[in-house]
Amino acid sequence: MTNKNSIAAIAMFAFNSAFAQSLPNPEVLGVHVGMHKASAIKTISDKYPRARFSPLKKDIAIDAGELIYDGQYVIDLD
Repeated sequence: MTNKNSIAAIAMFAFNSAFAQSLPNPEVLGVHVGMHKASAIKTISDKYPRARFSPLKKDIAIDAGELIYDGQYVIDLD
């Protein structure tokens, strides 16, 4: 990559980052990025009292080991 292209790429990245940060915090069903899990579940439960939350546990095996995470939920709003 030439020097001009490098400068253009850095300027575009800086502009896009600044532009993205200036946008309002998006939300879905009253839940937004950065919310605590308990607050998000309470917000959805308040709006949809019959909602069911099922933990989604994933196991990912790679050469170096196994990654297990359970931070997601399947939500049925009924």
